[in-house]
Formats: sequence, structure tokens, C-alpha cells
Amino acid sequence: MKKMLHYLHVPLFPSRIIGSILLTAACAAWPLAPLAQEKGDTATVDLKEVVVEGQMQRATAEKVTYKPSTRVKNASQNAIELLKRMAISQLNADDVAMTVKTAAGEDVSLFINYAPATPEDIQGMRMSDVRSVEYLDFPTDPRFRGARHAVNIIVQEYEYGGYTKISDRQFLLQDFSNQASLFSKFAFRKMTYDLYVAANNVSSSHLGQSQTTTFSLPSGDVTRKQEFLSSDFKHVSIPATFRAVYSTDRLRISNTIGYSFNDRYRSKSEGRLLFEPANGADYTYEDNTPYVSSTLSWKGDYYFSLPKGWSLTADPSFVYTHRNSYSSYSTSVPGSDHIVNDARENAYQARLGVNARKVFNGIHTLSADVSGEGSINDVRYYGSSPYDSDFSSYIISSEIGYTLGLQKFRLDASVTLAGNFIKTNGEKYNDLYPVIHLSGTYAPTQKNYMSLSLNYGTSSPQIAEHSPNVIQVNELLFRTGNPLIKNNRYLGANANYTFLPSNKFSVTAYASYYGSYNRAVTTYELYDNGRGVIRSYRNSGDFTVLNFGVNAVLRLFGNSLIFQASPYFGRSISTGYIDDSKNVFAGTIAGQYYIGNFNIIVGYTTRYHNLYEKTGVYLTNRSSYYLQAGWSKNSWNLSVSVHNPFRSRYDGSWAELHTPIYSVLTTTFNGNYRRALGLSATYTFGYGKKVSRGDEVGSQSDAGSAIM
Repeated sequence: MKKMLHYLHVPLFPSRIIGSILLTAACAAWPLAPLAQEKGDTATVDLKEVVVEGQMQRATAEKVTYKPSTRVKNASQNAIELLKRMAISQLNADDVAMTVKTAAGEDVSLFINYAPATPEDIQGMRMSDVRSVEYLDFPTDPRFRGARHAVNIIVQEYEYGGYTKISDRQFLLQDFSNQASLFSKFAFRKMTYDLYVAANNVSSSHLGQSQTTTFSLPSGDVTRKQEFLSSDFKHVSIPATFRAVYSTDRLRISNTIGYSFNDRYRSKSEGRLLFEPANGADYTYEDNTPYVSSTLSWKGDYYFSLPKGWSLTADPSFVYTHRNSYSSYSTSVPGSDHIVNDARENAYQARLGVNARKVFNGIHTLSADVSGEGSINDVRYYGSSPYDSDFSSYIISSEIGYTLGLQKFRLDASVTLAGNFIKTNGEKYNDLYPVIHLSGTYAPTQKNYMSLSLNYGTSSPQIAEHSPNVIQVNELLFRTGNPLIKNNRYLGANANYTFLPSNKFSVTAYASYYGSYNRAVTTYELYDNGRGVIRSYRNSGDFTVLNFGVNAVLRLFGNSLIFQASPYFGRSISTGYIDDSKNVFAGTIAGQYYIGNFNIIVGYTTRYHNLYEKTGVYLTNRSSYYLQAGWSKNSWNLSVSVHNPFRSRYDGSWAELHTPIYSVLTTTFNGNYRRALGLSATYTFGYGKKVSRGDEVGSQSDAGSAIM
């Protein structure tokens, strides 16, 4: 379902006409690719047989800088798509899921002119304002908020005036989803105001799961077969955000307020139910899980550049969320109970971080960071398992860091002492722990960039995993949390090398290790005197992952034709309660072609496999492929995409789990890997005078939930 929310496109013309025109024009123009040079792309000029080529990518020890071509900016509808079309070998950008990760699969934090951004923020960005894209490993600038990997998009700002961008996306054929948004920026002197409003709708009749579950009970094995047949799913969300920014050469003061409303007013699935040993009867089931939530948030972002090399940053925030969650499960099994698990929750989250930094001689940097954050969740359960739960969690940390910044080499080291204080219905759990970070980057030339890092820290369970409440899931399965579950330590190590020999070619090779020790895992035990099974949590065993891969990019005919390939190998090993290991070979390949105002992208992703750290579930997704054609000119950008055109099945992923008393095979139906048609359009108009750069605002996230 999550991916469906990002396949949100809107039709402006009949899709067959658009597809025919774009494909015919692109195919007819293919032989002319060598002539499709564009001013501002590679800037190749003949001077008496001497070719001068502008540098579009260069590396320093601090960062790698990329300059997007004009044709790539014109073809992109949002900043995630821009990163995808730029084909940066250090990144994997997915404009469907609206995510950006490193080539090794690690999360990347997004910034616009050093200001934190969300995917919604950069969805409203005006592409023509982008000047460059910076990729940074372990940036030391406090404005990056301690991000391990960051993309900083440099854009112009406005002395006065601004622009308005209207976007609409739809996803058709398999089901229906639509996202309409309006972003508007207005600047006057030292003040900039951003407004973002969106309306998202999803409707589906194919969201559900089929399961074959085996319960090893004292009385013998019982197999429960749940066959999904149909669903009725409808969801609407309305986010709205307003931000005011005051900025000068030496300070930036930003305040953002946001409100979002989410209503999953229909979420029903139904099908057949069979038990073995059977009594000769097939049954039916119905599962209904609607919810509604409202969130109000405020976030501050303050930066002060002080005399004598000092700087100070602060980032206070507060989020309040109210949720009403409903869950109803019933079957036609004679004598079965109607299971109702409704809940109401008030969730509060607050944070304050302050960072002070001093630079000596432009080479040495000392920094100190103090932060505190807390969350309170008041949950009341109704129905079959009434219960009141109160959670509170507080984290206080203090960090000292040192950076050595030379022209070709950077070294960054930091030590943090943190305390985590958790209280669940009177049960207390306190944990004091260190966080250690060591990293180095080396760029001997502008064409070579190397990065090494080592991180030691602590992972904390989710709030709901501490809940002592017991909830019935179905006829034989129950679930609860564990108030005594503990945090666990982890160790991560990464190495990557990026080679940028010319504008035509770039490649990144990487290797990474992740180890999580005595981590929290999902467990299954006998319950109700052996008449059922209960799912809970406990600390058990280690989980390690090794990854190796390459991301290579080839550009031909002055960036008119771009190829990208990303093969990788991974090995996951789990010990303790979940004893398993898996090897994964996978990858993606994509191609882009540009001619005039038209563009075409094709892509293929192999099957994806993953062994999950906490649950022990081994997940397999189908392969996927797509063809996208676009046209852009002046203020308009139109796009048509066809996904998996030769596949009609709705089942897209399979999850397996095997434990001594509980085993399950789950097939998920959602249409993400079925044939689908995507249509999208954006219209942007500007007003006023541009100067150097600015940033954007988007919808805000809600407070974390403790509802099980």
C-alpha cells in the first residue's frame, strides 16, 4: 500500500494518444542522438579542433559536487526524480517510493541549502532553480544535524516574489490513487514564506493477504489456511504546512507549523478460512481495520554564525497526534467470538538540540552537542481486551567531536554519552550507553573519492513493543509486548570508492558490515494452557549483514543517452531464537534517452530478497520493469509511465517464517508488481527577482504510535 501512495499521477489527455505520440517521436529521433547537444549540458565547443568540456562532477575531501544538465532539470517533476535522472553513482533514488539511499542501501538525509527537507518539501521545488547537488559522507557542519549521509541541493532564492507550483499524479488500471498538491513560495527582503497543501486519495479492492499457518500445539499440529478474496480500501490524507524564514548572511531563523488529517475510513478484507485437521466445512472471515488521526506540529531551525569561527545551531520541535484505531475480526466458524480491538491514543513528542562549533585556522574544528527528546503515549484499548497503557521515553545525550579538515583528507571523530529512560505502566528501564563515530574521506584528485567509517551505538525497541497488553489476533494467535525488553548495541563499518574519470563515466564500489548484538526479536510461545500461541519479544542472538556492490553510470552523445547498472551481493546471518542465514544476488539496470523536449526512461529490477533482523521473516518481492515517456516545455511537465505491462497478477510478495511452534507463509496482494498506468503533470509559474538560493517546505510527520 505504501508504494501505491507514491504512484499518484493525473491524466490530461487520453493515455493512448500521449503514449503513441511520445514513443513515435522518440524512436524516430533516435538516429539523431549524436546531434542532440544542448547548451548548458556538457558545453562542448570546437576551437580549431580543440574540444573544451565543462566539468559536471568533481570530488573534494568534503563532498562530491554534481551539476545537473538543463535537459535533466526540465524533464524532472520533483527533486527525487531529478536525483534519479542525474544518475549519481553514489545514490539510488526512487521517485515512486520517494526515497533516496546510498549505493549500499543506507538512508540519505535531504537538505536544501543546508536546511533539513522532507520528500514533501522537495516535491514542490522549482527545477529550474537548481544549481548543483552535493553528496556528503558524515558531514561535520552542524546544519546537517548529524546525518551520516546527506544530499544538499543548492537552489536560487528570491529577493522578492517567488513561484507557485501545482502538481497532480494518478495511478490507474490496477486500482486508483491520486495526489494533488500546491506549493507556493513568496520572499520579500529578508523574509521568505512557504505554503504547502495537498490532498491524497487511494481506493483499492485488491489489498489483502493469504496465509498458511501451522500451530504446533500439545494436542497436535493445526494448520490454518486464510485465502484472501476481496477488499474495500479507501484512504484520504490532507496535509498543510506553513513556514516563515528570516535569513541574513550570518543567521537563519525558521519556524514551521503543520497540520495533517488522515482517514482510512474503509479497510475491509474478506475471504475463505479452512482448518486442518478439518471437520469438512469451509468458513469465511472478515477483517476490518479503519483508523483516523490528526497531527499538529511545530518545528524550529535556528543557525547563528558568530565571530571568531564560532557557530551555534538549535532545533526545537513539538508534535501532538490523536488517533482512533478500530479493529474487528469475525468468522463463520460455529461458536467463534467476534474479536474487537479498538484503541484511542494521545501521543506527544518534543525535542531540543543545541550544537556549538569552533573552527581553528580553517583546519581544526571542535564541537559540542547537547540534546534531549521525550515522548509520552496514553493509549486506551476497548473491546475484547480492554486495557489502559501509559508510556514515556526520554533520551538525553551529550557529544564532543573533533574534525581535521585538509585539502585532500578529512578525519571526523565523536564520542557521545546517552541515557534512555523508559517507563511502561510503572515499570522502569534505564540504559546509559556510549555512541562512537570515526570516519575519514580522501580525495587525491577531483576524480577520486574514498570514504571509510566505523560506528558503534544502541538500537531501541519501538514503543508498542513494551506494551504488556494481550490482544487476540485470530482464533489461535495472540500478541503482547515485553516491558522488560532491553536496548541492544550495534556496530557498523562502511567503505566506498568513487571514480569520476570524465563526464561520460562514473562508478562507485562499496562494502559494508552491520552487526546487531543481543537484539530484540519476535518470539512465539504456547498460550492459554496450550490452546493457542502468543507472539511477544525478547533479547536473543546476533544479526549480521555483509553487502558488496557496484553502481556504474555511462553517458553518451552529450548526455542524450544514459545507462546505469547496480549489481550487488548480500549475506545475512541470524543466531539465537531465529537461527537462519540467506544469500542475495540482485540488481537494477536502467536507460535514459533525451531528444528535444521529449525523454524516455526504461528500467528493470530483479527479484528482491531480505531477511529481517527483528522478525526473522524472509521476504521475496517480484521483479519489476517500466517504461516512462515525458514531455516538458516552459512551465509544463507531462509524463506517462507503463509498469509491468505483461503481468496481470496482484500477488507481489511472499514472506516465510519458521519457528518451533509457529510457521507461516504469507502472500501479499497489492498490485505493486502488476500492470499499471501512471500519469502526471506539473505547472509552475514564477514572479519576482531571483538571487542566490532558497529552500522549500512540505508536510510534517506525526508523533510515533504506541498502539499495537
